[in-house]
Amino acid sequence: ELEVVTFTSRDALVGALVEASAGITMLLSGSYPQVVRSLRRTIKELQPDLIHSVLFDADILARLAAPPGLPTSSSWVGMNYGRSQWSAPGRKRWKFATAQLLDAGTAIRTNRFHAVSNELADVMSRRLGVSRSKVEVIPRGRSRAEVGYRSEDRKHAVRDRLGLDDQPLLVTAARHEWAKGLDVLIRAVPSIRREVPNLHVAVAGPFGEQSSYIRKLAAVHDLDPDIVFLGQRNDVPDLLSAADVVCVPSRSEGCCNVMIEAMALGSPLVAAGIPALHELDPARRWARFFAPEDSDDLAYHILAALTEVDDKRSDNAVQQFDRTFRSELVAARMVKFFQRAAGSSHGHHHA
Repeated sequence: ELEVVTFTSRDALVGALVEASAGITMLLSGSYPQVVRSLRRTIKELQPDLIHSVLFDADILARLAAPPGLPTSSSWVGMNYGRSQWSAPGRKRWKFATAQLLDAGTAIRTNRFHAVSNELADVMSRRLGVSRSKVEVIPRGRSRAEVGYRSEDRKHAVRDRLGLDDQPLLVTAARHEWAKGLDVLIRAVPSIRREVPNLHVAVAGPFGEQSSYIRKLAAVHDLDPDIVFLGQRNDVPDLLSAADVVCVPSRSEGCCNVMIEAMALGSPLVAAGIPALHELDPARRWARFFAPEDSDDLAYHILAALTEVDDKRSDNAVQQFDRTFRSELVAARMVKFFQRAAGSSHGHHHA
């Protein structure tokens, strides 16, 4: 059985959990000590085999609330406490240092860790003082049924929704955060447009702390922010399937959902050459990689992707996705991880 304790109200998450027949407990308000006490009562009532947590607040709360002897595990899904996090404009490095101390100090209570990439496992184990032997790497996955396949009909339907004809389309999807490198992409666009004047750029993703900055930057580079920035979308696979090139310009990643979806679709892709993204194409058989934070090199590789039709890259991408990143394959590996993390405990739930 699965019981999910959530500390935020997210309708989409709740709906997915209900569909999966999972129990849901919401602890949405109160100070840290109050939430810890509520979580301890929930744990006592459920008597779980294992407590698994994801993201900072859940990690800290779970570690503080778990009684001695109850196995706990945690997922690392994003890179934290490094330069690409604390060097963002307006951020205070001391706040990240404080959070890192709290994370590391409570991590000793966690039995096993799951990381979505080898790079994330290596870096975060060092930053939190966790033995690398306690960390298991299992990548993210995607449902083939939900992502679908590329086709001309799908491409034209999406372009019709965007009001586009046959002009080249460059797509990226990311939160408006410094680590996502959207400013690197925007600075590359003028060089690309000198060769491809009718290029259309579409950026999907929720607004965030960098929204004002990147909108101003777009306007400086003759991009209309109201056209370029699409906001939160529920049709990202459609957008990727319609793109002539997909870009992932990140400064830092744990494991990139957009790159996995582009892989599934066989969409031409240009990504920053950072270790976590290299892991998604270790043999360099389908993606093109540019020097991180180098807008000129990014422009060069995007132009190459726009002008060089390479069906072999597309085929290689789809084959790699089907071998490794289908959601059912990843889910099976996660089940085994939870079983190992739970050890020989014999309660009634996984919380």
